[in-house]
Amino acid sequence: MEAGEAPEQAVLREVAEELGLDGRIVRSIGNYAFAEKNQILLAYEVSAMGQITTNAELVDVRLLSANELLMYDFGHLSLTRQIIEDWQRLTET
Repeated sequence: MEAGEAPEQAVLREVAEELGLDGRIVRSIGNYAFAEKNQILLAYEVSAMGQITTNAELVDVRLLSANELLMYDFGHLSLTRQIIEDWQRLTET
């Protein structure tokens, strides 16, 4: 986040900068302690439109359906798995 920037503004700015997409916040998924980096992750569901154009910060982009996302092997990224499972529970309600 930049100084004076709200979390939602930061999310939409990052989506635009890193993916070249226009987004809107659908909902907050939750906040998660990332102890390894002494950080807190704020997770949001974002609906985005446009043509994906990556910048130098991203090595790879994969487009996955919701089912593929739930089945994807994130390896050591168990926090990512937790965020996705929480997102899934939110979308089921």
